[in-house]
Amino acid sequence: MQLPSASLTTSATLINCTVSGNTNSNASGQGAIYVQPGVAQTTLLLESTIVSGNTTGGNPSDITGNAALSTSSGNLVGSGGGLTNGVNGNIVGVNNPLLGPLANNGGPTLTMAPLDGSPVVDNGRASAAAPEVTVGGSSGAYSLSYNGSSTSPLSFNASLAAINAALNGLPSIGGAGGSVTLVGSSSDYFVIFGGTLAGNTLPLTATGFGGATVQVATNDQRGAGFPRVIGAAVDIGAVEALLYTPTVTNATTNEDTQTTSGLVITTNAVDAGTTTNYQISNISGGTLYQNDGATVINSGDFITVAQGAAGLKFSPGANLNSFASSFGFSAQAAVGTTAVDLRGSVVSASIIVNPVADTPSVTNASTLPNTQTTSGLVISRNAADGAETAFFKISNIQNGAVFLNDGVTPVSSGSFITVAQGNAGLKFTPTSGFIGGATFDVQGSNDNAGTGLSPIATATITVATVNPTPLQVGTSATLNRQTGLFDLSVNVSNTTQAPINGFRLHVDYSSYVGAYPSLRLQNATSLANYPDVYVDYPYPVAVQGTVVMHLEFYTSNRLFPNPFTPVLTVTTLSTSQTPLPNPQGIQVGRIVRLPDSTILLEFPTTPGLWYRIRFSNDATNWFDSQVPIQASGTQTQWIDNGAPLTSSPPSTVPSRFYYVRQIPTP
Repeated sequence: MQLPSASLTTSATLINCTVSGNTNSNASGQGAIYVQPGVAQTTLLLESTIVSGNTTGGNPSDITGNAALSTSSGNLVGSGGGLTNGVNGNIVGVNNPLLGPLANNGGPTLTMAPLDGSPVVDNGRASAAAPEVTVGGSSGAYSLSYNGSSTSPLSFNASLAAINAALNGLPSIGGAGGSVTLVGSSSDYFVIFGGTLAGNTLPLTATGFGGATVQVATNDQRGAGFPRVIGAAVDIGAVEALLYTPTVTNATTNEDTQTTSGLVITTNAVDAGTTTNYQISNISGGTLYQNDGATVINSGDFITVAQGAAGLKFSPGANLNSFASSFGFSAQAAVGTTAVDLRGSVVSASIIVNPVADTPSVTNASTLPNTQTTSGLVISRNAADGAETAFFKISNIQNGAVFLNDGVTPVSSGSFITVAQGNAGLKFTPTSGFIGGATFDVQGSNDNAGTGLSPIATATITVATVNPTPLQVGTSATLNRQTGLFDLSVNVSNTTQAPINGFRLHVDYSSYVGAYPSLRLQNATSLANYPDVYVDYPYPVAVQGTVVMHLEFYTSNRLFPNPFTPVLTVTTLSTSQTPLPNPQGIQVGRIVRLPDSTILLEFPTTPGLWYRIRFSNDATNWFDSQVPIQASGTQTQWIDNGAPLTSSPPSTVPSRFYYVRQIPTP
């Protein structure tokens, strides 16, 4: 463009225009705008106009000559024109204004829209001050005035529709080809002006409105019919930049738990529908997924607008929480799926991950009946937890009472103790007379209210005796008329803290021997007249397992003391003390089932010695035959036909096992 032509003198005013992308292949040619020097009547006035990105012979060449220096404002000029950078809001020396290609951005002409980061955004100057909507009258009735026209009186609580109609009826609005749309509530109106009106904010100052502001979105610079939302200020050039910066909601979840809501990305309301994708970046503290919770999104990936609107899911890293870590991601709008398609500012989503304690550990303890523990019961945080796990919850206390380490301060079920108190170790006093496994539960917690409770860990306190416990059944023995022996039952319970290989039941009846000189324990493992008379049970017994021992006493005259309460004690058998099933090594030579379903055993013997048959129905629980056998030869036969030799005939059980052992003389 040349001012003036060869035969004319003239002036030109460019307001909200864009002159860019023009080329002149002639290296000696003029710029995109040529101002004839030395012609006083020639004036170039620029306002909110872009003159940049033009070249002559491949070099920047925008304005040849000078523009009106004092009145040109809010422009972006690459080269020439005589303007000074920073004076009157002019930006000078930028040869790349970051504009899009010539395209249909709305309206009858093609334009070049500002791209992301363009210096022209929000740096223009309005051509004239926009008139304000003012309010007159009182809080009970008021009128709105705009550019010399006033509405009829309006009530204080007038509806949006009534106010909208009143404003559009003004000669200065509707009569001038403009229009107004109010959106919101009566305490904060949002006014969108159409037609030829302009302006950014119109303050309402009436009493009762609290100084609320009417926010105004004006037309595009090109006039009526091309609405654009203006940001902080008008953009330089022929068309407003679209606003692309999206919004994203935050989310909250628990440690090690995927989010279930939030993380919804929404396009900018004034992007004219051009946002098609978002680029996701800066994912921190975990893994981001699409709404299905399974499709992974990596930093740098593009997702569609629909995928963002559905809401994303986030899984924090294992054992991480907001106490010591940060979580989130960033999103940026895009009109495609490449870096050049990115638009607007980057927004960030923040994700709060509430700490949840992992299962703590607690050491077990053991003690004697009616005795408080002296060690163990040390509670420790899970190695994955940090200082956020500050308390332990104690609950479900069974068969005793819990105390702090001092052994005095009680800890009730459902109460909280500090980590330090748990680390010091607790004490446990079993219920009086209790023998067995006592327990209580422990959970980690963020506070003493139960926030972020962990799964349960259980402490076990074994309350046990040193040796198994015998308990005589009744206070007298019972005469077995078939054998002529007196039977006494004793329940031996393994009240120790571990399974045992077997036990030895010591039976001290020496206090009765004076009155009953022939009294002896017939089925003793030891010699019957041995000072320490005992019966061995050489088989494993589980913790809290009970074995019924049948003691068989003999007297020569069939007289027996009543009551009869011998002193009973039990010691455990070590592995070396536990005899093999056939301790004397007597080999049963023959076992034959007879036609009447009785069983015949034949085994080698020494004449004159005594033997006893042991039998079992399961090869685990063994019993002595009630009747001892004195050998009369080198081979002895014995027939099992039930009582009194065994508890029942062999025909009544699925199987029966035998072995033979030598015994002392009865």
